[in-house]
Amino acid sequence: MNFRHVLINGLSIGTGGGFTVGSQLTLNFARHVPESKFTLSLCKTHKLHEEILLIDLPPNLSIHWAPSETVAWRSRLAYEKNVLSEWCKTAGVDRVVQLNGQMLKNSPVPVFAHHQDPWPYRPEAWSGIKHRMIAALKRHATKDALKHAAAMGWTSNYLRDVVTGWLKITPRRSETLYNGLPLHQLLAAREPVRPFSEREPILLSVSNVDEYKRQRLVIQAMPALISRHETRDTVYHIVGSVSPQYKLKLQSLSRDLGVEKNVVIHGRQSDAMIDDLFRKARAFTLMSVCESFGIPAIESMALGTPVVVADCCAIPEVCGDAGVLSPMDDLPALVNNLHRTLSDQTLWNSMAIKGKQRALLYQWPGIAARLASILDEL
Repeated sequence: MNFRHVLINGLSIGTGGGFTVGSQLTLNFARHVPESKFTLSLCKTHKLHEEILLIDLPPNLSIHWAPSETVAWRSRLAYEKNVLSEWCKTAGVDRVVQLNGQMLKNSPVPVFAHHQDPWPYRPEAWSGIKHRMIAALKRHATKDALKHAAAMGWTSNYLRDVVTGWLKITPRRSETLYNGLPLHQLLAAREPVRPFSEREPILLSVSNVDEYKRQRLVIQAMPALISRHETRDTVYHIVGSVSPQYKLKLQSLSRDLGVEKNVVIHGRQSDAMIDDLFRKARAFTLMSVCESFGIPAIESMALGTPVVVADCCAIPEVCGDAGVLSPMDDLPALVNNLHRTLSDQTLWNSMAIKGKQRALLYQWPGIAARLASILDEL
């Protein structure tokens, strides 16, 4: 390889999904090129970043801990522009991978800017002037990367097209690197499907809990769903990081609709608990209007649980014919699609088998090998 020391800058990671993608990409990349050195930059006082301490790192991967003030975005940008760029020179870094689709200002070496956030380009996900301003700032930063990065990476073709189309800039090199699944889920994808008869009447969502993720829409579908004989016992389990204020809103909505006993909001949970729920559930749903990939849907497929997903963003591209696509704003269609998937055993069996086959397409070692080849050529 033409690189000896790669910096993966993860200081901008702010969500559970971002941490999963960033950590898995980094770990598999380092394992694929054991003769090179890798450094992952994180902020030690960031609770999410500290989860890296729970992972067994390969010997050629170390953590560069940035000071606590880099939790704030202004301080992070200043630190990246000055301190981190200078550190690259003294540490002999010869490639940089940015995990936020932006540039490392003043980088002395080629930058591969890997983008996985469609939020700045999805007005449906914004609320108020503050969100519009933040989206504009993020687009400005990405515009700089499109002009100056040695290569841009995307987690889907959808994301590539929406970003380059909005900003009207074609990067000098563009590569789509889909996300992957951890080894234990790939192994599970090769196991027989746990049959419908052994599943519980659980409808599951796993994702950050926010307005644009549309858990609210699924709750609105619950009264009609439980009014039907075959799905009357369905309980909707919502797993993911949620603010106390928004949790109260969803609970209030459930009470107003008379389905409070059929909606359980867990908050963020361990991987072990999430896998257990995937294996127990009869169906999974992701009706988000802002996804650059939609990895929880693929995780569900790997564990043999059929998915009902929105027909927008990258979700159709990633799920293919292994997902039941539902129009994102059509509540009656969502009710019907959930009812069919939860009650029609012939459809359920077909989708479960297709899902496992689809999940096997997304493997981190292959993605890491592709990234290594790209950096080798820069």
